[in-house]
Amino acid sequence: MSADLSQSEFEALRASIAENIKTMDQNEVYLIFGIASIYFLVALDKDTGDITVKFSLWISFFLVVLAFLRYRALDSIIGITNDYLKKLEEYNPSIGWTSFYRDPDNRSILMPGSRYVFWTVLGLLTGMMALYVQFCGVFWR
Repeated sequence: MSADLSQSEFEALRASIAENIKTMDQNEVYLIFGIASIYFLVALDKDTGDITVKFSLWISFFLVVLAFLRYRALDSIIGITNDYLKKLEEYNPSIGWTSFYRDPDNRSILMPGSRYVFWTVLGLLTGMMALYVQFCGVFWR
């Protein structure tokens, strides 16, 4: 494989990874905004029936589940791309970013786990809110 070809392929794949990370970040922001909107509208409208409130809270929980599945899919694509980039670096060692980045000495332990903490906390909060209102009723009226 020529050095020019591997360099251009490397750049294109790195751009793809950056775009996937940007998409994950945007999805998190949109999800928080969507859940906050649901909670805000449900809490503000005193005339909303209990069934509508319960349904809305379950919708917010399932949005979290679906967004988490999307996150896992994007994360998997990034992992596959990084694996390929590491193999590509064997042919062209001058582009050794992936090998450097994947070295445990160069990574923070918080970095990969921070998104899992985000999704776990968000899932637990929305799920517990939906369960509480489902079984104990609406508490803010």
